[in-house]
Amino acid sequence: MIEDQTDAARRGEDATEPTERRGCRARGAHRPAPPGDCPPLTGHDGPRFIVTPGTPSALAVDARDDRVFAVISAQGHSYLVVLDGARGTLLRTTPLGSAPRDLAVAVATRRVFVADRVDNTVSVLDARTGVLLRTVAVNPMPLYGAQPLALDAAAGRLFVAASGGSTMVGRDPVRALSVLDARAGALVRVVAAGGGAMAADERRDRIFAADEGGVAALDARRLTVRWRTALPVAPYHVVVAPRAGRVIVSAADVMARVDLLAASSGKLLRTIPHAGQIMALDDQQGRIIAATDTRLRVLDARSGRLIRSLPITGVVAVAVDGRRGCVFVATTNGRGNGRLSAIDERTGRIRAVIDLGGDPTDVAVDGRGGRVVVAVIGRSVSHPSPWAWLPQPLLHRLPFLAAPSTRSVPSGLRLLNAAC
Repeated sequence: MIEDQTDAARRGEDATEPTERRGCRARGAHRPAPPGDCPPLTGHDGPRFIVTPGTPSALAVDARDDRVFAVISAQGHSYLVVLDGARGTLLRTTPLGSAPRDLAVAVATRRVFVADRVDNTVSVLDARTGVLLRTVAVNPMPLYGAQPLALDAAAGRLFVAASGGSTMVGRDPVRALSVLDARAGALVRVVAAGGGAMAADERRDRIFAADEGGVAALDARRLTVRWRTALPVAPYHVVVAPRAGRVIVSAADVMARVDLLAASSGKLLRTIPHAGQIMALDDQQGRIIAATDTRLRVLDARSGRLIRSLPITGVVAVAVDGRRGCVFVATTNGRGNGRLSAIDERTGRIRAVIDLGGDPTDVAVDGRGGRVVVAVIGRSVSHPSPWAWLPQPLLHRLPFLAAPSTRSVPSGLRLLNAAC
């Protein structure tokens, strides 16, 4: 179940225990919930919907310090917004560069890293206060694609993807990702490897970096390439499952294929067609959640076996709460009617659906605090005129009676209690 914390507080009850929503059977976030069956939860008022000074595009959570971070863009300006996750209050708004898009949080060193793919910089901020500590110039980053940041907290390093030909080796242009110190934020080294989406395995100190030709594994401490595997289709997203010992790569093509590789050797173990591009990991249960335009699939992370397939369309973002076995899926119909569905990972049942009041751009889970955060783009809502029933000739003479009313819904962050 999933519920707006404000609504629960008004009734004077625990937001994680509303019995009227337990066991509901919604038929998919892309369909209206039938009456009495997973009723949508609505409402923008109250302290748990935080209006932001622009459009939120990326989220990250620091569960230890109860902080929520969001990148906001508005009228040519960009900011990092820092929230108190427990109270749902705005703590600080920090100006950033031209087009920040990606976030990484180093919990151990209390640092937030924000990548700007236009300025080719990484901003380093204090996670507790949101104060900007420094801005580091890095090699040119790819303008498109999935997460260009990979953090290995054990090795104390942040890896930043690079676009093709970002540096020269002799006379040859090659990709060269930037390596930063995870505490000071200083540039440590440039490594001729990778360039696209990346993922980190902190248990083995490995960074898996993709480019148009395949995936490479780097030693996060020695900064050497351990193996490289060529793939027939350029990767889009990379996820590593440490317990299963697998690297899962989704392809940037219409076939939405997913390749399963051995993390130790890079051996291609299996190719799964039509599995999905957007992916999330539940490492505790050893499962991968993959989404295409029309379906959400649950895969076994070790074997790639299909466990479950659900008909859900318009998926924008997916997040997993492994502690509670819950998958949160943010969807849109393209007309500003976004929804968030809470799915029981074990059974595949949709436990609840909430109307977001706008299109979602990202979703993040605070498993420790039992919260889910959704970034929502505001919209204008048009309501038909209450006089529309009058005869058309009369409305033609009195056009102000026929004019629909318009209400503006702001952009912001919705904080919800979450459990399945």
